[in-house]
Amino acid sequence: MTINPDIIRFVKPLFLGITFYFIATFTVRTIKLAISKNSDEKNNTSISNVISMIMYGFFATLFLHLNGFKVTSLLSVFGVMGVAIGIASQTSLSNIIAGLFLMMDQSFKVGDVVQVEGLSGTIKSMDLLSVKLRTVDNHLIRINNDSIFRNTVKNITYFDKRRLNIIIKISITENMEKVSAVLSNTLKKFPQIMETPEPTIHISDLDLASNTAFYSISVWASKKEFSKLDIQFRKEILAQCIANGV
Repeated sequence: MTINPDIIRFVKPLFLGITFYFIATFTVRTIKLAISKNSDEKNNTSISNVISMIMYGFFATLFLHLNGFKVTSLLSVFGVMGVAIGIASQTSLSNIIAGLFLMMDQSFKVGDVVQVEGLSGTIKSMDLLSVKLRTVDNHLIRINNDSIFRNTVKNITYFDKRRLNIIIKISITENMEKVSAVLSNTLKKFPQIMETPEPTIHISDLDLASNTAFYSISVWASKKEFSKLDIQFRKEILAQCIANGV
């Protein structure tokens, strides 16, 4: 039985089109799944859109080429357009590339408190062009991804626990055992303070010219409790020092 050549000419590109579509879809989903394990939901959307456009564009071009279409001139046009766009929007492209690396690197995410370029705040959003921070005085700061990528970023809330360091100045004539006892008793009033790592109290420096001893207090707390503990603990230390005549 001879198959009509017209049917073959119709079925072949249809078969290739369906096959390439499923291959492209499978590839995109696989890459998205790999990225989703190392990125939050908001970042996934931006990365996924870029990946989808690249992969579907690649397979569409391959499909046209295998079906006899001359894509050389088409690719040349896209190449020229790409160069022109690249020159015109060099900054945006560098931000996009840096944004992709930052999102996959996962050194910080939305909700983290960071310090970068002398600025600090909570990350409110991340996209392919910039990172937006909200400062403690409720200002919005936009920083280009390329700038963040080229600078050191300090993620204050990356780990589950944080160390609170407090330095207090007390007269060198005060009894050291009394001062240590007052500070130790103050520690016991705060269940938020972790037992491990163990809290420490010690004299970190002396200023004989002003007869001053610098007592260093270091405690650990969960990052959820840290801000509240920082305020309350300092307040209680001051109250106990005054109450005990230190």
